[in-house]
This record gives sequence, C-alpha cells and structure tokens, in this order.
Amino acid sequence: MSALGGVVLYAGVRWPAAGPLVGAGYAILLLPAICDRWRAPILGFVPGLMGYAVSMHIVLKKFAWFAPILLAPALSWHFAIMGVLAYALWRATRWPAFVVLPLAMGAEDWLRPLVGVGNFTMYQVGTFLYDYPLLIQLADVVGARGLTVLYGVVLGTMAEAARAWIDGPPPDLRRRLRLGAALSAAIVAVATAYGAWRLATERLEPGPRLAVIQPSQDHAPELTDRTVQFQQRFTAEHVPPGAADMIVWPENSVMLPYETHPVYQQVVTWLASTRKAYMLIGTQGTRGGGKHPSARSLLIDPGGAILGRYDKIYLFPFTERRAFIFLDEIFPWLARQIDRLVVMAWGHAPDGLPGREATVFSIEVDGKTYRFWTPLCYDVDYADSAREAARNGAQFFVNMTSEGWLGWGVAHNQLASSIMRAVESRVGVVRVGNTGISGFILPSGRVDRFLVGTSEHWRPMDDPRILVKGALTRRVMLDPDRPTVYTRFGGIIDLLWPAAWLVGTVAGLLRRRRAEQPVPTGA
Repeated sequence: MSALGGVVLYAGVRWPAAGPLVGAGYAILLLPAICDRWRAPILGFVPGLMGYAVSMHIVLKKFAWFAPILLAPALSWHFAIMGVLAYALWRATRWPAFVVLPLAMGAEDWLRPLVGVGNFTMYQVGTFLYDYPLLIQLADVVGARGLTVLYGVVLGTMAEAARAWIDGPPPDLRRRLRLGAALSAAIVAVATAYGAWRLATERLEPGPRLAVIQPSQDHAPELTDRTVQFQQRFTAEHVPPGAADMIVWPENSVMLPYETHPVYQQVVTWLASTRKAYMLIGTQGTRGGGKHPSARSLLIDPGGAILGRYDKIYLFPFTERRAFIFLDEIFPWLARQIDRLVVMAWGHAPDGLPGREATVFSIEVDGKTYRFWTPLCYDVDYADSAREAARNGAQFFVNMTSEGWLGWGVAHNQLASSIMRAVESRVGVVRVGNTGISGFILPSGRVDRFLVGTSEHWRPMDDPRILVKGALTRRVMLDPDRPTVYTRFGGIIDLLWPAAWLVGTVAGLLRRRRAEQPVPTGA
C-alpha cells in the first residue's frame, strides 16, 4: 500500500494532467491511519513518501551520490505528520474518512511550513489541481489550502469504501457512502459552477510589455562573467529597442553582488538605455550588517538607477541557508558533519539571511503606474507573502527563478504554485526561469503563453519548456476586480482547517472519556 501511494504521488507530479493523483497518493498513504487492521500510521506513510521523494530528486546525484538519499528525507520527513493527524482524529471520533482525511490534509498543509526543515512546503494537494482552471477558481475564496480540504472530501469518500473492504463493512456503510457521495457531488457542482461563472465573467486589462529572458546558463559565482556576457548578447539579439517596457532576467542572473561590481552595472545600464526599458534582474546581496548573503532582485530604470530592492523571504534549506543551525549549541559535532556533507555536495555551506517583507515595485509606462512583486523561486509557494503583496497594491507578480538544478518535479511544483497564487489574488503572474518553465499566466490561472523551444537532444518524455534558451515578449494581463476574499481574509480562512481538526479531536476524546466512565448504581 505504501509503495502504491508513492508511485501515484510520483505520477501526479510528473505529468501536469495527472495532478489530482497527488491527492490520491496521499490518500492511499493515509489508509493505514484509518484502518483497524493497521495500527502504525507512520510506518504506512513514511516508506512510500521517502521512496517518492528520493525518486523525485534523483537528479541531485550529479552533485554528490548521497544528495538525493539524504536531502529528500531531510526536507520531507514532516509530511508524515499528516498520518499522525488522521490517526488521532479517527481514533478519537470514528468519523467517516470523508471527514477525517480532508481535515488531516488541511491541518497538515497549514502546519507544514511551521515544522519543516527550512519551511519546506511543496507538493500540496490543492495546488496540484492547477491544470484544471475550471476547478480552481474557488481558490480566490478559500485558497489552495481550502481546495485541499474540498478535494479531500472526494478522496475521503473513496477511502471510506477502501477502508470497508480492508476492515470489513460497518453496519452503516451504505449511509456513510451515500452521504460522502452526496457531499462530493455537491462540492464538485459548486466548484464547477463557480469556476464557469468566474471564467465567463473575467475582465482583463492590458498591462506593461515584459520581455522574459530564459538563458539556460549555469549559475555560479565563478561563472558570472560568462553568464552576464551571454545574457547581454542574447537580450540584445531578441529584444529590439522599444519592444518592451521591462526586460526580466531570472533569479541569480548576476550571481555576484551587482551593487559592488561596476562592470555588471555597465552591462545592465547599456541594455536599459539602448532598449529604452526598465531592467529587472536577480542578483546577490548581503543582510545582517553584511555578514550574511541574500538572494535579491533589483529594479533598474532606463538610466541605470536602482529603483528598488527585494530580498528573498524563503531561502532554500542547505543551498541558501543552514537548515539545522540550532544544532550548533546542542550537538556541535553533528552540526559540523552536516556542514561537511553540504560542502562536499555544493562546495560551500551557505549561511543566508532571509528578507522580511514582500516589497512591491512600481514602474511608469505611458503615464500609468504599475505595481508588482517579485517572488524569487521558492517564495511563490507561500500564500501569506503573496496576499501581503496583493494587499499592498501589487497588480501582478514576476516569479524569477532558477530551480532547474532540482529537476522537473520542482519546476512543475513552482508552475503549479504560480498558477494558484494568480487565482487566489486575481493577479497576472509572469514566470522567468533560468532553465524554464517561463511564460505568462492570466489572473484566472489560465496560461496565456509559455516559452517553448526545440532541442535535438530531447528524449520522448522531456518537457519542451525546460532546459532551452529563449525570449518571449508579451503584455501581462491585469484583473481590475481586486482584492479577493482570500486576499483579505486568507489568514483566517487557512486557520479554520487546523482549528476544526483540533476541536474535533478534543471533543471526540472527551466524549470517549465520558462514555468509558462507569455508570453509578443505586443502593
């Protein structure tokens, strides 16, 4: 059962159209937690999850043979809390699976960034409905976490039937299945009707013209000269003067600190002035009194002046920040061994310091002011920061990223997150990936245009949007009907799911305690 769950999870992330299988994979892994036949939810959940995680990130072996074996479990061990939550709620209440599973999934989804190493919060159930625009429009009310809970009811109905087959049918099985089927049908009907209405009534306004550059270059400090020179030539060839209002390079496009290297400033200023466009670039900066590195985006005007800076909020564990820094005081020898392994894999043990706020930039185009946020790579996975940016006036997001070294699994996850952030706040999203996936996403989550290339080296299963060079110039489309319900109240809405799990579990335990108390007898 555990192996089957891992395989289904893998398929859901591998192929966009199979995205709903991500939720199905988790549901299969959760079955041991809600069956009397099995009493070890973690033993049922962890092997399949770890097998999936290692297979998903096997590409890391190019850095060190042990990287996929150690990094994947370190980043995803806390996903198993989902099994503990399902086990506790079911044992306390004996509620049907179509109640237990969605609450456990929603509560774990909320807890995941709080308890995981480096806040690792990828591969969420609701987010992987991204390839079905009709079904995800409700995210502007309930968010991606709410979609996890709603879809969890459908998955739980199927899990209830499977549980009856494993444990034997309970006396009220038919009533439970009828109720689960009715709830599932109602949820699908409401989500479909709302999605159809939202898509049919979508209002779009043209925004600024953005030129997206996908250089597909290795990003490393020692390669910065070569990378910047290539990006300069490539941009000059593919973006004629006056063709774009803003030219966007990906995350880490200038891997050394731009603000202390005049030669890179000259290159970017030349491009901005000759192309008569703003430049948005990814570079490196420092925080904490210059002691800690930080990934950064810079907005540069056509004259070369820096108009704004944004420091990445969520630094990726091990590659951008130390994930177990607390071990320095408790087990220093273990901290040293972890740092040694990180250095063996990546050449250094980064000690980055994250940014604090979702800084919103502004540009002036034809007398109009446009405001936008630039989530860097992993930042786009976090709805809290996206809501902050939208409340502060961001009309669109520019997701600058360079996650190609992690393989197609992360690229698909980041695309899914970008689409979900677009729907939640009704903002256009522009993805600018070093190796892809790059393109323009409408506020409805529908894809306007992807940057697609060709390569004679592709294999049949390869994605034509990844590991190719290209440029794409297009207007980002804006939705005037902002902010959404989720933008305003998403923090409260997301909190409903762990609160419902907690109330249900505590109430169930209290009810069982009262039922187990001996009944006093008369004299």
